[in-house]
Amino acid sequence: GFRELNKEVQATVRSELKASYVADLEAPDDVGLFRSLLENERHNLTMIQDQLSEQTNTVLPVLLDAQRIWVVGQGHCVHLAGLCAGALREIGLLAQSIASDPLEAATSLKGLDANDLVIGFSLTGMDLDVANAIRFARQHGAKTLVFSASAVAAAALAAETTIVCPGPTQTDTPSFTGLAAMIVVLAAAFTARYPDEAKAMKESLQQSYRELLELQAQSSSELDIEELWRQF
Repeated sequence: GFRELNKEVQATVRSELKASYVADLEAPDDVGLFRSLLENERHNLTMIQDQLSEQTNTVLPVLLDAQRIWVVGQGHCVHLAGLCAGALREIGLLAQSIASDPLEAATSLKGLDANDLVIGFSLTGMDLDVANAIRFARQHGAKTLVFSASAVAAAALAAETTIVCPGPTQTDTPSFTGLAAMIVVLAAAFTARYPDEAKAMKESLQQSYRELLELQAQSSSELDIEELWRQF
């Protein structure tokens, strides 16, 4: 029908207009350059919104069901993996970032099964160790999720579920804005979708922290500083 065709044409035009954005690297001053580059990052986030697929509907249930969550990155994505694991722990999920090199990954991922989830981050497409960790996880029955700047990166192709976070730039510096934003969205979406579970997990975390603080206060009060110094 004409209405459906009209909507498709409008969607195509919007997509082409978004894809045609080019940052002004020749801005006359630094304020203009910063604004132009920031606009490029906002453009990239809009592209992520447009490219979200039905696969996204599987992400939160997998997070909820996972007994253990491993997050792996390589290069720049090492830090994103650590940030993601930390964000998931903050909402009470058992998440841990791991190194991607074969020996460290083998040590961390031994004993994987269907109750585990392995999350990978891929920025440049050269992070082949991440792709291998994802393949290893799938072979052992674990669930796999990859956030990737490219749909054809090795890690993206290896994963059961992939969310593409494009970050084109006109410079030699790759953009990880989309990948970082998805960490925030992942944690926020989980707490929004499963508020009771998230609250219970958070309360358990707070109780553990409270007990550790009490033990710290107790050990500090019992410590004889002068005697300790004499021993050394």
